[in-house]
Amino acid sequence: MRPKDFSVRHIQTYDGHRGAVYSLAYDAESQVVFSGGGDGFIARWNMMQGADGELVAELNSPVWKLFFDPISGLLLAGSESGHLFLLNLSSGKGKFKSVFSHANGVFAITRCCESWVTGGGDGVLRFWDEQLHPVQSVRLSEKSIRTILPISPHTLMVGCSDGGVYEVNHEGKIVNSVKRHKKSVFCLAWNPAQSLLYSGGLDAVIHSWEWQSGLKHQQVNAHLLHIHDMAINPPLNLLASVSMDKSIKFWNPEDMTLLKVVNKDKMECHNYCINAIQWIAPYAFVTSGDDRKCMRFMVDIR
Repeated sequence: MRPKDFSVRHIQTYDGHRGAVYSLAYDAESQVVFSGGGDGFIARWNMMQGADGELVAELNSPVWKLFFDPISGLLLAGSESGHLFLLNLSSGKGKFKSVFSHANGVFAITRCCESWVTGGGDGVLRFWDEQLHPVQSVRLSEKSIRTILPISPHTLMVGCSDGGVYEVNHEGKIVNSVKRHKKSVFCLAWNPAQSLLYSGGLDAVIHSWEWQSGLKHQQVNAHLLHIHDMAINPPLNLLASVSMDKSIKFWNPEDMTLLKVVNKDKMECHNYCINAIQWIAPYAFVTSGDDRKCMRFMVDIR
């Protein structure tokens, strides 16, 4: 794809949060986006019903991470206080169970095989059963775990504030590791077609390389400020990144050529730091930011 082949347009803005919106999660079956923010609110936005949202839960701590589990239909939330929250969306508004999981906050949540997996400010990777009972704990780093990305049913990639990326199997064993960043790794993305891993973080640099061999390494000074999130779109062959510099950038994931930049100077976009991006369809994505808003955009192929 070349820059002339696609354009991006703003479709909808979703207001309602009273603080920065740090995380997004998507239920593809219901076409619903969940957002969590510094106000402790977890909101639900139906992508088919306009800009009106619904408050799902109000927690007593800022929400740093959301994860919707399509297997169980449950929503998990990690908070600044270090608690892990489990929400059964069919049981009624505001009903949830919680457990203290990590000192210094919960930054990452995902699923691996039969377990949920979390990472936090204590540098510990923790596995949980569906009753929120801890199954196993592994200390990966003396610094915080910032992101966890499954790349296969039994393999997790973990980015940490020590600048390292760790490959961990479903039993919690460290299989491999590499350190390409001098500072925190905030986000990871995986290109299954090319077996390429992408990492971004505090240094505003994106690294891409073939994980198993370490070959095809590329380094791009991608943004002016911290890179908070990345998301790959295999059908369109696009990698998107969002940053504290208030921009959304689109890259060719094979050679890391910059294809397009979206910011408030070009169209309606975020006025402050952008924290999260979520593809919700091959031609649509949602972002969230410090301006307390979520926004939906459309990609048009020319």
